[in-house]
Amino acid sequence: MSQQATHTNSTANNMGVLISTALMFLVFQSTVSVLPIYVIDQYKATTSEVGLMLTVFAMAALSSRPLGGPLMHKLGEKRAYIGALVLFAIASALIGTANSMGALLAFRAIQGFALGVSTSAGGTLIASNSSSENMNMAMAQFAMAINLPLVVGPYLGNLVVQHYGYPLYFGICVVTGVLSALVGLTTHVAHNPVPAAAAPKDPTTPEEASSVLDRFIERSAVPVAMNVLIIGICNSAILAFATVYAKEIGLLPLAGFFFGVHALMFSFSRPLFGWFFNRIGETATLYLGIVLIIAGFLVMGLLHTSISYLGSAGILGVGYGILFPTFQSLIMRMAPAGRTGFANSTFFLFMDSGVTLGSFTMGMVAERAGLSGMYILAAAVSTAMFVLFTRARRAPGYPA
Repeated sequence: MSQQATHTNSTANNMGVLISTALMFLVFQSTVSVLPIYVIDQYKATTSEVGLMLTVFAMAALSSRPLGGPLMHKLGEKRAYIGALVLFAIASALIGTANSMGALLAFRAIQGFALGVSTSAGGTLIASNSSSENMNMAMAQFAMAINLPLVVGPYLGNLVVQHYGYPLYFGICVVTGVLSALVGLTTHVAHNPVPAAAAPKDPTTPEEASSVLDRFIERSAVPVAMNVLIIGICNSAILAFATVYAKEIGLLPLAGFFFGVHALMFSFSRPLFGWFFNRIGETATLYLGIVLIIAGFLVMGLLHTSISYLGSAGILGVGYGILFPTFQSLIMRMAPAGRTGFANSTFFLFMDSGVTLGSFTMGMVAERAGLSGMYILAAAVSTAMFVLFTRARRAPGYPA
C-alpha cells in the first residue's frame, strides 16, 4: 500500500476520536475563558482563587494519568475512552448546578479526571490506528482536535454569556458533552502491532513488571517529558489568567479573540511553516519553538496594547504548535513496542504536573508581582527548556 493510501486510511480510522475529542475540548476551552470571570462575578474570587480553580482541575487530570495506562491495559483503549467521555458529560452537567465555590471545584475535579483519561486513551487510539511513518502527522491532527476548539470555544462562550446568560451557556456545554460521547461510540480501533519476534514482552502486568514505576509511566520518555513539564507550568499562565489579564488592562472584549488567535496559529503552524521546518530539521525547529515561547511571554508582559495582546497570542501559538506535537511524537517514538499507551500517559502526566504546579505558583506570583510580572517570569522559566532539551537529545533511544 502506498504511503498516501496509508495516510488516508489512518485519518479515516482516527476520525471518530478526532471529532469526539474536538467536541469535548470545545466545552473545556470555552470554560477556560468563561469560568474565571464567572467565579469572580458569582463568588467574588481573588486572583489566587482563580488559579486554584485550574489547580484543582489540573490535579484531577494529573491523578488520572498514572491510571491511564493500567485502565487501557485492563479495559482496552476504546472502553476507557468512551467511559471518560461519558463521565466528562456528567461533570459538565453538574458544574452548571453548583451553588457554591466548593461544589464547583468538586465538579471541576471530576471533569478534569475525565478529560485526563480521555486524552490519554484518545492519543493511544490515534497511535494504534497509525503507522510509524504517519505518527507525526497523526499526532499533529490529534493536537489540532484539542486546540482547534480554542478558535471558537472562548469566543462563543463569552458571546452566549453576554447575550443569553450563564444558564444557557451551561446547557449548551451539557449537550455538547453528550454529543462527544455519542460520536466516541463510532471510534475505530485498528492496531498496528510489531511482529511478535521483534516485540519485547510487555513488562506492565503485575507478574512481569520490574518495578511499580513501570506500571504507571514510561521511563524512556522522562528526558523529553521534562520539557513538557516546563510547557505546562508556563501554559498555566495563559489558561488561568489570560482572560483576567485582559480585564485588568481594559481589553476584556478581546479575550475570546486571544484564544482564537492562539489556537489558529497553534493548529496551522505546521501547515503554514512546514516547508521551513523541514528545511532546518526537527532539532532546530524545536529550539526555534522555545525562542518563540520566550518572546511571546515577554511581549505579553511588557506591552499592554490590543496589538501586542493579540500578537503575543499568535507568537505563543506558533511556539506551542511546534513544541506540543513534536515532543509528543518524540516520546511515542522513544517508547519500546507495547508501551505507547504508557508513553502517551507519561506525556500528559508531565503536562498536567506542570499546569498544576504552574497554576498555583503563578497565581501566588500574580498576587505579589501583578499579572505582567507573572508573564515575564513565565518567559524566564521557559529558558530552562534550552538545557533540558539539549540533555534529552543525549538520552538513550532518542531518534537519530
